[in-house]
Amino acid sequence: MISSSLKKVAGALVSGGVLVAALGGSMTGCSPTPYRPPVPRMQADPDFLQIPRAVKKADQAEHVARVNSSAIEKIDPLKVTRPATYRPYQGNQLDLSAYGEALYKDARLSTNGLSCSHCHEGGDRFAPGFAQPYPHFVAMAREHAGLNRIHLDEMIQLCMMVSMAAKPLIWNSRKLAALTLYTTAVQQKFRENPAAVKRSSP
Repeated sequence: MISSSLKKVAGALVSGGVLVAALGGSMTGCSPTPYRPPVPRMQADPDFLQIPRAVKKADQAEHVARVNSSAIEKIDPLKVTRPATYRPYQGNQLDLSAYGEALYKDARLSTNGLSCSHCHEGGDRFAPGFAQPYPHFVAMAREHAGLNRIHLDEMIQLCMMVSMAAKPLIWNSRKLAALTLYTTAVQQKFRENPAAVKRSSP
């Protein structure tokens, strides 16, 4: 039988959580309020934390657009202008086109995790002028390199440096020839798709 004084002490300890914590349970009859263990902290749901690939790509492209519009990085125009001795790489057109498509989607070309398709998948983020035959005026070329007209292979070099934060490709390389050929095919589809022009950047 527990004495009344002992019950009072035990009740005080229970109300303070000391005795219950020590015994690892509740003491029925010693306290009108039963012990309630603390609510465990919710663990992070790994599936919730995983951002879908499409969202990542959209966020990255949006980031590049904001950077390009807010802080104009000036590029030496000579680095994106065809050299006088430039002779594009020649090879099988089907092989080059397939290689160009792979490069277009390859983020390893950049230093910031972007690829050409991050910004331009499905014809997105091309200005309406992209449908015009090259060379032509491109606002990005004017803003970053002071060029009023630019060829497609030169535009690829500019994107390599500005959007993808990488070095320009070797001028007579298979990579540049392949990217230029594949982007020409992308341009042709863009020209034939009025909806692409409507959803593109101004």
